[in-house]
Amino acid sequence: HPDEEREIPVVPETTGVALEILERVNHALIDVPEGFAPHPKLWRQIGRRAS
Repeated sequence: HPDEEREIPVVPETTGVALEILERVNHALIDVPEGFAPHPKLWRQIGRRAS
């Protein structure tokens, strides 16, 4: 499956986006609002992204 265990590059990629912006985007993707109950399959996706 293509989403399973992607290899992380040894040398970090250089982008035009500041690290702070990338971190904010990542947190927005994995933070779940209080009281929100996502579907169990979605929880697995969120867990993978948080790892």
